[in-house]
Amino acid sequence: ARSRIPICDSCGAVLLGRMKGNLVSRTLYRSVLREIRALTRQKPLLYIVQKPDAKRWGTDRGIYRDSQVEVLHAFLPPAAAKLVARWHEDPAKRKELGLDHDICQQGFMREQLFGIARALFKHQDSTSTTEEEDKEERVEEAFAVLRTLALQSQIQLCSSCQTTRELRVRATSTFLMPESGKYIFCYRISIHNDGSLPVQLKGRHWEIRDEHGNVAGSVPKGSPGVIGKTPFLRPGQSFEYHSGVELPTPNGTMAGSFQMVVLDGERREDAEYGKEIESFDALVGPFLLKQSTTNASDLRSSRS
Repeated sequence: ARSRIPICDSCGAVLLGRMKGNLVSRTLYRSVLREIRALTRQKPLLYIVQKPDAKRWGTDRGIYRDSQVEVLHAFLPPAAAKLVARWHEDPAKRKELGLDHDICQQGFMREQLFGIARALFKHQDSTSTTEEEDKEERVEEAFAVLRTLALQSQIQLCSSCQTTRELRVRATSTFLMPESGKYIFCYRISIHNDGSLPVQLKGRHWEIRDEHGNVAGSVPKGSPGVIGKTPFLRPGQSFEYHSGVELPTPNGTMAGSFQMVVLDGERREDAEYGKEIESFDALVGPFLLKQSTTNASDLRSSRS
């Protein structure tokens, strides 16, 4: 009979620990893929939406270039974000994972996200360790990725995206807290000029409805600017701002439009972006205002 190779207790414990670790890793990996699949079921691209920040209520980000790669870095847990940032600096890895700013401007395809998840878990497996603390830390990182994806599902439910005349408007909301019988929500609006001419935001219009469909508030069409600004957007530029609203019910909806003008882009002494050639309404698709278990400290700290 073939003799069995004796395995010492410590070696057996290491082997068993690795087997358990691999099982947990595979289970988490499959769960991450399921979340990605669910997030990309309705749309071919997943545009990662960041949760509105109550501390930025009434402020704007200014003019910027939209980059989903940068959002991905902020979206992931720290260890995973650091690794993806390192891959982004490597031309070969950047090409393999499709981590290019222009490619990802409109969001990530399912296969791209699968590839990033696969690379993250493969990296974990390739840097095996026998230290129990390190193993627990990696499992926690994997759980953090899973939690982040689950949170993104909730954020997407309270978001909308509408394109009018190559002007893309994204809106998303988050519940803050009840206050004096009212329900307080913070929302973020981002406006992206995907066209070939400059545009300027001149006015706004909002209609807010409670959970019974009754109008709970409105802003008349043509009300000047947003948070005191009337931004110009060149082709490829974006503008983002935060604001808020209150409802008499825990849930509701919000929709509206921005009054925009198109400019010819020919710079003059009295008109840096050119003269106005036409106007249009850029629609803001209806987005949900939904009570959640969000920590109310966001609002308290923003008002302190």
